[in-house]
Amino acid sequence: MKSHHILVAALATVLAGTSCTAMQNAVSKVKGHRPDALKEQAADFTTAGFTATTGTLTGEDINGEWQLATINSKNVTEEEDLPYIYFETSKGRFYAYNGCNTLNGSFRMTDGAISFGGVASTMKYCAVSPYEAKFNAAVNDESTLMTTPIYRIGADSYLTLTDKAGQAVMTLRKKNMEFLNGNWQITMADGIAVNDEEATVFFDIRELKLHGNTGCNFVNGNIYIDPQRPNAIDISNMGITRRGCPKTEQERAITVALESAYTATEGSEPDTAVLMDKSGKAIMTLKRTNAPVETE
Repeated sequence: MKSHHILVAALATVLAGTSCTAMQNAVSKVKGHRPDALKEQAADFTTAGFTATTGTLTGEDINGEWQLATINSKNVTEEEDLPYIYFETSKGRFYAYNGCNTLNGSFRMTDGAISFGGVASTMKYCAVSPYEAKFNAAVNDESTLMTTPIYRIGADSYLTLTDKAGQAVMTLRKKNMEFLNGNWQITMADGIAVNDEEATVFFDIRELKLHGNTGCNFVNGNIYIDPQRPNAIDISNMGITRRGCPKTEQERAITVALESAYTATEGSEPDTAVLMDKSGKAIMTLKRTNAPVETE
Protein backbone atom coordinates (compact mmCIF):
# COMPACT_ATOMS: atom_id res chain seq x y z
CA MET A 1 0.00 0.00 0.00
CA LYS A 2 1.41 3.32 -0.94
CA SER A 3 1.48 5.69 2.00
CA HIS A 4 -1.60 7.83 2.35
CA HIS A 5 0.79 10.76 2.77
CA ILE A 6 0.58 10.86 -1.02
CA LEU A 7 -3.15 11.34 -0.67
CA VAL A 8 -2.67 14.13 1.83
CA ALA A 9 -0.37 16.01 -0.49
CA ALA A 10 -2.84 15.64 -3.32
CA LEU A 11 -5.92 16.62 -1.37
CA ALA A 12 -4.26 19.63 0.23
CA THR A 13 -4.37 21.36 -3.15
CA VAL A 14 -7.84 20.26 -4.14
CA LEU A 15 -10.22 20.89 -1.30
CA ALA A 16 -13.92 21.61 -1.62
CA GLY A 17 -13.70 22.79 -5.23
CA THR A 18 -12.18 19.57 -6.51
CA SER A 19 -14.28 17.28 -8.67
CA CYS A 20 -15.49 14.03 -7.20
CA THR A 21 -13.59 12.04 -9.80
CA ALA A 22 -10.26 13.68 -9.03
CA MET A 23 -10.62 13.18 -5.31
CA GLN A 24 -11.67 9.57 -5.66
CA ASN A 25 -8.71 8.81 -7.92
CA ALA A 26 -6.41 10.02 -5.18
CA VAL A 27 -7.44 7.22 -2.83
CA SER A 28 -4.85 4.51 -2.29
CA LYS A 29 -6.02 0.93 -1.66
CA VAL A 30 -4.56 -1.54 0.75
CA LYS A 31 -3.05 -4.18 -1.47
CA GLY A 32 -1.01 -7.26 -0.76
CA HIS A 33 -0.75 -10.95 -0.20
CA ARG A 34 -2.67 -12.48 2.67
CA PRO A 35 -2.67 -16.29 2.66
CA ASP A 36 -5.93 -17.91 3.74
CA ALA A 37 -4.07 -19.52 6.63
CA LEU A 38 -3.43 -16.06 8.08
CA LYS A 39 -7.03 -14.89 8.08
CA GLU A 40 -8.14 -14.39 11.66
CA GLN A 41 -10.94 -12.77 13.59
CA ALA A 42 -10.43 -9.07 14.26
CA ALA A 43 -8.70 -8.29 17.52
CA ASP A 44 -10.69 -7.47 20.63
CA PHE A 45 -9.79 -3.84 21.08
CA THR A 46 -10.87 -3.82 24.72
CA THR A 47 -8.08 -6.22 25.69
CA ALA A 48 -5.12 -5.06 27.72
CA GLY A 49 -2.32 -3.15 26.10
CA PHE A 50 -0.33 -0.45 27.80
CA THR A 51 -1.06 3.24 27.98
CA ALA A 52 1.18 5.26 25.68
CA THR A 53 -0.13 8.68 26.74
CA THR A 54 -1.37 10.23 29.94
CA GLY A 55 -3.48 13.30 30.60
CA THR A 56 -5.29 15.33 27.96
CA LEU A 57 -4.32 14.62 24.36
CA THR A 58 -3.06 17.38 22.09
CA GLY A 59 -3.08 17.74 18.33
CA GLU A 60 0.47 16.42 18.15
CA ASP A 61 -0.64 13.19 19.84
CA ILE A 62 -3.13 12.41 17.09
CA ASN A 63 -1.11 13.69 14.13
CA GLY A 64 -0.83 11.22 11.25
CA GLU A 65 -2.84 8.47 9.63
CA TRP A 66 -5.20 6.26 11.65
CA GLN A 67 -7.08 3.27 10.26
CA LEU A 68 -10.61 2.54 11.41
CA ALA A 69 -10.54 -0.47 13.77
CA THR A 70 -14.07 -0.31 15.25
CA ILE A 71 -17.10 1.86 14.74
CA ASN A 72 -20.06 1.80 17.12
CA SER A 73 -18.48 -1.30 18.72
CA LYS A 74 -18.37 -3.18 15.40
CA ASN A 75 -14.97 -4.50 14.30
CA VAL A 76 -13.84 -3.30 10.87
CA THR A 77 -12.53 -6.32 8.99
CA GLU A 78 -11.94 -5.06 5.46
CA GLU A 79 -8.61 -5.92 3.82
CA GLU A 80 -8.95 -3.41 0.99
CA ASP A 81 -10.54 0.03 0.89
CA LEU A 82 -9.99 0.23 4.64
CA PRO A 83 -11.53 3.43 6.10
CA TYR A 84 -9.06 5.82 7.68
CA ILE A 85 -8.62 9.39 8.87
CA TYR A 86 -5.48 11.50 8.56
CA PHE A 87 -4.99 14.41 10.98
CA GLU A 88 -2.60 17.08 9.68
CA THR A 89 -2.15 18.96 12.92
CA SER A 90 0.13 21.68 11.59
CA LYS A 91 -2.65 22.89 9.28
CA GLY A 92 -5.66 21.93 11.37
CA ARG A 93 -6.91 19.79 8.49
CA PHE A 94 -8.10 16.21 8.23
CA TYR A 95 -8.44 13.90 5.24
CA ALA A 96 -10.48 10.71 5.43
CA TYR A 97 -11.90 7.78 3.52
CA ASN A 98 -15.13 6.08 4.65
CA GLY A 99 -14.84 2.96 2.51
CA CYS A 100 -16.53 4.60 -0.46
CA ASN A 101 -15.95 8.36 -0.53
CA THR A 102 -13.16 10.72 0.48
CA LEU A 103 -13.73 13.54 2.95
CA ASN A 104 -11.73 16.55 4.07
CA GLY A 105 -12.23 19.49 6.36
CA SER A 106 -10.88 21.28 9.39
CA PHE A 107 -10.54 20.13 12.98
CA ARG A 108 -9.48 21.64 16.26
CA MET A 109 -8.46 20.16 19.58
CA THR A 110 -9.82 21.76 22.74
CA ASP A 111 -9.30 20.12 26.13
CA GLY A 112 -8.96 16.70 24.52
CA ALA A 113 -12.05 17.10 22.32
CA ILE A 114 -11.90 17.01 18.51
CA SER A 115 -14.36 19.29 16.72
CA PHE A 116 -14.85 18.96 12.96
CA GLY A 117 -15.88 21.69 10.52
CA GLY A 118 -16.13 22.57 6.85
CA VAL A 119 -16.49 18.90 5.92
CA ALA A 120 -16.63 18.20 2.18
CA SER A 121 -17.12 14.80 0.58
CA THR A 122 -17.16 13.17 -2.81
CA MET A 123 -20.52 11.71 -3.81
CA LYS A 124 -19.68 8.35 -5.34
CA TYR A 125 -22.37 5.66 -5.01
CA CYS A 126 -21.21 2.31 -3.60
CA ALA A 127 -23.64 -0.59 -3.56
CA VAL A 128 -21.84 -2.10 -0.57
CA SER A 129 -20.41 0.35 1.94
CA PRO A 130 -21.02 -0.96 5.48
CA TYR A 131 -19.26 1.85 7.38
CA GLU A 132 -20.01 4.93 5.28
CA ALA A 133 -23.16 6.15 7.06
CA LYS A 134 -21.76 5.65 10.56
CA PHE A 135 -18.44 7.22 9.61
CA ASN A 136 -20.15 10.27 8.11
CA ALA A 137 -22.36 10.61 11.19
CA ALA A 138 -19.27 10.64 13.40
CA VAL A 139 -17.31 13.09 11.25
CA ASN A 140 -19.47 16.05 10.27
CA ASP A 141 -19.77 19.80 10.82
CA GLU A 142 -21.73 19.32 14.02
CA SER A 143 -19.68 16.58 15.68
CA THR A 144 -17.34 16.84 18.63
CA LEU A 145 -15.66 13.63 19.79
CA MET A 146 -13.82 13.14 23.05
CA THR A 147 -10.42 11.42 23.11
CA THR A 148 -9.15 8.83 25.56
CA PRO A 149 -5.48 8.07 26.29
CA ILE A 150 -3.69 6.32 23.45
CA TYR A 151 -2.65 2.77 24.28
CA ARG A 152 -0.33 0.30 22.60
CA ILE A 153 -0.65 -3.33 21.62
CA GLY A 154 2.76 -4.36 20.35
CA ALA A 155 3.90 -1.80 17.80
CA ASP A 156 0.36 -0.51 17.13
CA SER A 157 -1.22 2.54 18.76
CA TYR A 158 -4.96 2.73 19.44
CA LEU A 159 -7.10 5.82 19.97
CA THR A 160 -10.74 5.62 21.05
CA LEU A 161 -13.08 8.52 20.29
CA THR A 162 -16.27 8.78 22.34
CA ASP A 163 -19.39 10.90 22.36
CA LYS A 164 -20.01 13.38 25.16
CA ALA A 165 -21.72 10.66 27.21
CA GLY A 166 -18.55 8.56 27.09
CA GLN A 167 -19.89 5.95 24.64
CA ALA A 168 -17.28 4.70 22.17
CA VAL A 169 -17.94 5.96 18.65
CA MET A 170 -14.82 4.64 16.92
CA THR A 171 -11.45 3.15 17.68
CA LEU A 172 -8.58 4.11 15.41
CA ARG A 173 -5.37 2.19 14.86
CA LYS A 174 -2.00 3.59 13.81
CA LYS A 175 0.41 1.06 12.38
CA ASN A 176 3.92 1.80 13.68
CA MET A 177 6.00 -0.47 11.46
CA GLU A 178 8.24 2.33 10.23
CA PHE A 179 10.89 1.20 12.72
CA LEU A 180 11.76 -1.49 10.15
CA ASN A 181 12.63 1.00 7.44
CA GLY A 182 16.24 0.80 6.33
CA ASN A 183 19.08 -1.64 6.02
CA TRP A 184 19.73 -4.46 8.50
CA GLN A 185 22.48 -7.00 9.10
CA ILE A 186 21.06 -10.49 9.55
CA THR A 187 22.44 -12.00 12.76
CA MET A 188 20.26 -15.13 13.03
CA ALA A 189 17.98 -16.95 10.62
CA ASP A 190 15.88 -20.05 11.28
CA GLY A 191 17.91 -20.90 14.38
CA ILE A 192 21.30 -20.51 12.67
CA ALA A 193 23.75 -17.79 13.75
CA VAL A 194 24.75 -15.63 10.78
CA ASN A 195 28.15 -13.93 10.86
CA ASP A 196 28.39 -12.61 7.32
CA GLU A 197 28.56 -8.92 6.50
CA GLU A 198 27.07 -9.63 3.08
CA ALA A 199 23.88 -11.09 4.60
CA THR A 200 21.58 -8.09 4.79
CA VAL A 201 17.96 -7.13 4.27
CA PHE A 202 16.45 -3.75 3.39
CA PHE A 203 12.82 -2.93 4.27
CA ASP A 204 11.00 -0.18 2.40
CA ILE A 205 7.76 0.13 4.38
CA ARG A 206 6.50 3.07 2.32
CA GLU A 207 6.76 1.11 -0.93
CA LEU A 208 6.07 -2.26 0.72
CA LYS A 209 9.18 -3.78 -0.85
CA LEU A 210 12.05 -5.88 0.48
CA HIS A 211 15.55 -6.23 -0.94
CA GLY A 212 18.20 -8.48 0.52
CA ASN A 213 21.33 -10.52 0.09
CA THR A 214 21.72 -14.05 1.43
CA GLY A 215 25.50 -13.70 1.39
CA CYS A 216 25.49 -15.20 -2.07
CA ASN A 217 22.34 -14.24 -3.97
CA PHE A 218 20.10 -11.20 -4.14
CA VAL A 219 16.51 -11.59 -2.96
CA ASN A 220 13.47 -9.35 -3.48
CA GLY A 221 9.89 -9.54 -2.30
CA ASN A 222 6.66 -7.76 -1.47
CA ILE A 223 5.61 -6.76 2.04
CA TYR A 224 2.04 -6.91 3.30
CA ILE A 225 1.09 -5.37 6.64
CA ASP A 226 -2.18 -6.96 7.70
CA PRO A 227 -4.42 -4.15 9.01
CA GLN A 228 -6.21 -6.56 11.36
CA ARG A 229 -3.16 -8.02 13.09
CA PRO A 230 -0.81 -6.20 15.50
CA ASN A 231 2.87 -6.12 14.46
CA ALA A 232 1.96 -7.91 11.23
CA ILE A 233 4.39 -8.46 8.41
CA ASP A 234 4.00 -10.96 5.58
CA ILE A 235 6.63 -11.32 2.85
CA SER A 236 5.54 -12.79 -0.46
CA ASN A 237 6.36 -13.06 -4.16
CA MET A 238 10.01 -13.57 -3.32
CA GLY A 239 12.49 -13.83 -6.15
CA ILE A 240 16.14 -14.84 -5.85
CA THR A 241 19.10 -14.88 -8.19
CA ARG A 242 20.70 -18.25 -8.92
CA ARG A 243 24.40 -17.66 -8.43
CA GLY A 244 26.16 -20.77 -7.14
CA CYS A 245 28.13 -20.50 -3.88
CA PRO A 246 29.03 -22.62 -0.84
CA LYS A 247 26.69 -20.80 1.58
CA THR A 248 23.79 -23.14 0.85
CA GLU A 249 22.62 -23.66 4.44
CA GLN A 250 22.80 -19.95 5.29
CA GLU A 251 20.85 -19.07 2.17
CA ARG A 252 18.21 -21.69 2.94
CA ALA A 253 17.83 -20.40 6.51
CA ILE A 254 17.45 -16.77 5.39
CA THR A 255 14.85 -17.49 2.71
CA VAL A 256 12.87 -19.78 5.03
CA ALA A 257 12.91 -17.13 7.77
CA LEU A 258 11.70 -14.38 5.46
CA GLU A 259 8.91 -16.54 4.06
CA SER A 260 7.86 -17.59 7.60
CA ALA A 261 7.78 -14.06 9.04
CA TYR A 262 4.43 -13.27 10.65
CA THR A 263 5.17 -10.43 13.07
CA ALA A 264 7.99 -7.97 13.71
CA THR A 265 9.02 -6.05 16.82
CA GLU A 266 11.86 -3.86 17.96
CA GLY A 267 14.55 -5.83 19.76
CA SER A 268 15.54 -5.49 23.41
CA GLU A 269 18.78 -3.75 22.40
CA PRO A 270 18.98 -0.44 20.51
CA ASP A 271 18.95 -0.71 16.71
CA THR A 272 17.83 -4.33 16.69
CA ALA A 273 14.67 -6.02 15.45
CA VAL A 274 13.12 -9.48 15.56
CA LEU A 275 10.95 -11.29 13.04
CA MET A 276 8.76 -14.03 14.48
CA ASP A 277 6.82 -16.88 12.93
CA LYS A 278 3.14 -17.60 13.51
CA SER A 279 3.88 -19.48 16.76
CA GLY A 280 5.74 -16.47 18.19
CA LYS A 281 9.18 -18.04 17.78
CA ALA A 282 12.04 -15.71 16.77
CA ILE A 283 12.81 -16.67 13.20
CA MET A 284 15.25 -13.87 12.33
CA THR A 285 17.22 -11.29 14.32
CA LEU A 286 18.53 -8.08 12.80
CA LYS A 287 20.94 -5.30 13.66
CA ARG A 288 20.68 -1.95 11.91
CA THR A 289 23.54 -1.09 9.57
CA ASN A 290 24.41 2.01 7.60
CA ALA A 291 26.07 -0.02 4.85
CA PRO A 292 24.87 0.84 1.33
CA VAL A 293 22.12 -1.31 -0.13
CA GLU A 294 23.06 -3.52 -3.07
CA THR A 295 20.38 -4.78 -5.43
CA GLU A 296 20.41 -6.69 -8.66
